[in-house]
Amino acid sequence: MLELGGFLLAALMAVFFLWDRYRPRPLRIDIDPKNTIVARLGDPDHRLDGRIGIAFYDLKVVNVSRSTTTLSDLHLEYRMGRTRRETTSHVLLTGQVYAPLEKKMVDAALVEIGGARVVLMNWSNLRSRIAEHVALGPGGVLAGSALFLLDADGFESLKELREVSLVLTDCRGRKSTRTVGIDQESIERGVDAVILNRSFRSDPNGNILFA
Repeated sequence: MLELGGFLLAALMAVFFLWDRYRPRPLRIDIDPKNTIVARLGDPDHRLDGRIGIAFYDLKVVNVSRSTTTLSDLHLEYRMGRTRRETTSHVLLTGQVYAPLEKKMVDAALVEIGGARVVLMNWSNLRSRIAEHVALGPGGVLAGSALFLLDADGFESLKELREVSLVLTDCRGRKSTRTVGIDQESIERGVDAVILNRSFRSDPNGNILFA
């Protein structure tokens, strides 16, 4: 009887080991709150299209499972008042600037805040990266940035913005969610911020030349 009990215990431990090894695990979405930007979408002449967006700069997707997986979709879910909404990311037009540390030209995005321009180096649209069907092995990381345009009537309506979440789906249909906190300070800064949707290039002196 004791031998049978020992056999059953060993069998249960083996089953648990296999289940724990191969059970679906969510992908992890890493974001830095300091790299979350609320801004209007516009161009260098400030002809705005009226859309307000949330940009996540240098977002990372980490495969924390023990098997290779492929991403299929990333979208933003949020509640505006009593209405739940979702939106896919906008492919932002980028420019090229010289990166001194890398000693080469790299893709970049531009944000105007007041009278200053902030260069977001190595901006890579995550939507485009996902469309490449990159296979992530265990521990693999896919890095990129994403801009999501909101269905909002001006910054005043963002007082009703609630339950903001990034939702990632892999090719097996498994979903991973990361809740995002958008504080009032970020919204207030966004009133004077414009993320430029325009191709550009920097000259050797760092001056921006728009196409």
